[in-house]
Amino acid sequence: MFTIKRFAAAAVAALALTGAAATTASAAASATPSATPDQTLSFYNRGAQGVLDAYCSGPQGPVTWPIAGGDACQQWKVDQGSQGLLLESIAKPGQCIQAPENIGQLATLTPCNAYDPSQQWDFPRIGNDVFIAQAGENSQVLGSLGNYAQIELEQADGAANQRWNPAPPA
Repeated sequence: MFTIKRFAAAAVAALALTGAAATTASAAASATPSATPDQTLSFYNRGAQGVLDAYCSGPQGPVTWPIAGGDACQQWKVDQGSQGLLLESIAKPGQCIQAPENIGQLATLTPCNAYDPSQQWDFPRIGNDVFIAQAGENSQVLGSLGNYAQIELEQADGAANQRWNPAPPA
């Protein structure tokens, strides 16, 4: 089964074979948390060239949307859950990102529940980016379907659409 740590180790090995500079394998492969409870973050997706957005103008969500300069729809409060961290929308208080039951299905916003495993996330770091991975199942991550498009649960493969850059809102 594919894991984030295996992907990171393979990436470090590939960099070493090409002669590219890299940090130590243990540092690159670590699942060091990059989000902590009570932070407010935005998540930029280089693959889609947009930001994780609660889609405030409609019921669907979450989506990837162009950067809107600190808009509350693009801000997420990191809350402590029972098994991981919750991503709660600042613009839609009390609404958290929930994973679907199966790979290839769309994520939703639902009332936050700190005990619901489908709302628990880990943030394993790969360089400056993170995967938004289901807690306890880091091979299942959120991926963007493109700008102005919804977010789906995907099998982690390291693609750009699965890599998110967390930062304080602008």
